Amino acid sequence: SHNFFLPASHMRALIGYFKEEIQRANVFIIFYLRIVDMHNAKMFRVRFESSEEVTRLQNRLGYAAFFPFLQPENSRFELDLSVYDQRLCSSMYVYLCTKEKFPQNLHEYGYTRADGTEDPLPLGVPRSWADMKGIPTAGVFRAIYRCAPEDRNFACRKEMAQRLGFFDVDGLVQDEVAWWTGLMEPPEDVLNLLEFFISRYDNVEKPFLEIDGVDGNGCITLRELMEGLEAMDCHKFDSKKGAKGGATKEARIDAIFRYLDPGGEGSVSREEWAILDQLWKEFDLSIREFVHFLMLSFGDDLMDAWMALDEDEGGELDEEEWLQAVVSVGYFGPAKVVFALLDSSDDGNISFDEFQVLEKYKPTRSPQ
Repeated sequence: SHNFFLPASHMRALIGYFKEEIQRANVFIIFYLRIVDMHNAKMFRVRFESSEEVTRLQNRLGYAAFFPFLQPENSRFELDLSVYDQRLCSSMYVYLCTKEKFPQNLHEYGYTRADGTEDPLPLGVPRSWADMKGIPTAGVFRAIYRCAPEDRNFACRKEMAQRLGFFDVDGLVQDEVAWWTGLMEPPEDVLNLLEFFISRYDNVEKPFLEIDGVDGNGCITLRELMEGLEAMDCHKFDSKKGAKGGATKEARIDAIFRYLDPGGEGSVSREEWAILDQLWKEFDLSIREFVHFLMLSFGDDLMDAWMALDEDEGGELDEEEWLQAVVSVGYFGPAKVVFALLDSSDDGNISFDEFQVLEKYKPTRSPQ
């Protein structure tokens, strides 16, 4: 119907009902331009775990139409400059970077020439690429766009959304945006830190205040973070779980700190720390959606769902078994992250006792 419109939260829920990619894609394409709050599009974008699936959606919708104008944070892109639509997106990323924090907002960038050789870009991404006339017409440009909240140029983002995306954002203010971060975006140890906080606090503000101290200045340094986690008796980073190349505890915490400090000032502000709150909201919503799916599929008793997932009746599921099981029952969502967050013992398995934690995420029913 031409009168059928929906908010971003409904789009997120809608694509979760379809097991097959082609079905999700068709529904997504039909309703994408009928979303009434496109500034909250990241809420459903993060539901897609597969970069290949996102690429296929971009090819059908158009890269410019799919561009994350209002929330480009953590966008990982690889764009073919021989295609006008993708060249335009490359130029938009560079243009936005020049209006926010250039060149720091472009991370892990690279440019492969048309002949397949790599351009080391010794002086960084050229500022001239912000203009379509100055960007190469061949090759592949890739990077990750990250921006600290205090560097965000919201007026520029709105102007680009109106001029290039044809979105109606006139009158939109930042407080109306549901700032969001997906569970697949940060390094694994950032999620490990979030798991630690979730198990001990009811919000991320409390650990921030503990680490910053009673007479704190509203910012956390790397040293304060390390000392604060030590004082909290946090052992999440003592083992080699999740560490790549046998990274030390100090190196792992340093990597977390650098992620939370995208501006590179050497301290994490309260606004930058708020990314953990965004992750907490995504975690909570993802778990509730998973529980909702299980209840729709197997009824209110989670034991029935567990029996379907634990097909061999082994009493536990390792990650591989878990991923195969949730796909077999038709779940679409961040299955790997749900596993990690349910594995509270960090032993690489989920027991029924751990699975029962999902009981508290069941929707409350109104009294009849």
